[in-house]
Amino acid sequence: MGWMEASRYADTDGYQNDRLRYMWVWRDWLIKALNDNVPFDRFVTEQMAGDLLPNRNFFTQVATGFNRNHRINSEGGSIPAEWIVEYVADRVETMGTMFLGLTLTCSRCHDHKYDPIAQKDFYRMFAFFNNIAEAGLGPNNGNSPPFINVPKSWPNLSEAEAKFVVPAPVKIKVIQTSVPRPQSGKPDTVMVLHELKEPRPTFRLERGVYNQPDKSERLHPATPPVLGAWNKKWPRNRLGLAQWLMDPKHPLTARVTVNRMWQHHFGLGLVKTSENFGVQGELPTHPELLDWLATEFIRKKWDLKAMHKLIVTSATYRQSSVTTTELLKRDPEN
Repeated sequence: MGWMEASRYADTDGYQNDRLRYMWVWRDWLIKALNDNVPFDRFVTEQMAGDLLPNRNFFTQVATGFNRNHRINSEGGSIPAEWIVEYVADRVETMGTMFLGLTLTCSRCHDHKYDPIAQKDFYRMFAFFNNIAEAGLGPNNGNSPPFINVPKSWPNLSEAEAKFVVPAPVKIKVIQTSVPRPQSGKPDTVMVLHELKEPRPTFRLERGVYNQPDKSERLHPATPPVLGAWNKKWPRNRLGLAQWLMDPKHPLTARVTVNRMWQHHFGLGLVKTSENFGVQGELPTHPELLDWLATEFIRKKWDLKAMHKLIVTSATYRQSSVTTTELLKRDPEN
């Protein structure tokens, strides 16, 4: 699965109206970042929390469009609060698929049947994303706030210049009773993340339904204990979440990523179920190799191109894939 596909990139919003939106600036940022071989830890951090970085600039704000690539509903009569929940849940589920190789969707409605992810774990991760200044209902056409205006000179901006071009996101005033249809962004805008001054309260939702919160316990941002301890130095926001994901001690991020690289070059990953490293997924065919690739990725300072080069120059990759009917009969999966 390519990054754009896994990021659910599209030029329309989906759902019934499937209206146009303008995310091409994020797409171009993505292509440039990959071509420039931006270290994977920085690449992920900017997409998860580029607006929260102390040295944030225009490019890091654009990067957060990753978390606005979800479908947006603009159907008249829709309930905004319901769709805000859908958007936030989508971000949690996408993070699970892309970085953790886990199917978190199950735990939105109940404790995961197979993996050690409780329903409360889902909503604690949900809390990291439940403070975006967005409306549940999209405009008739164009981008939905928060978005930023894109200067015409943006493709030629240097990193030094970009720090002086940090437009304030256009956002909405979120009202609990009703949210008016927001003003739409034109083609020279890009949707980004921008936090509310006060985060929305997060509760476990009974069966995942937006209007059935269990208000007996307010849940705060946290990660599943089974996936490693939280460093007290990390802030309890999306920036801290990105630091947790890219911690060299994290048990999954590096393994999931190098497995996708292997899948890209060989057709199958060392873990064939590349989006499910959980109990229901398949075991790695070569666990020691997977572990070595993951540690090598970290040792090479998250250098994507170095890892691709390592794989394609290996003796394994350079072997011939030519086969015969007889060999296929004897060993069809080799």
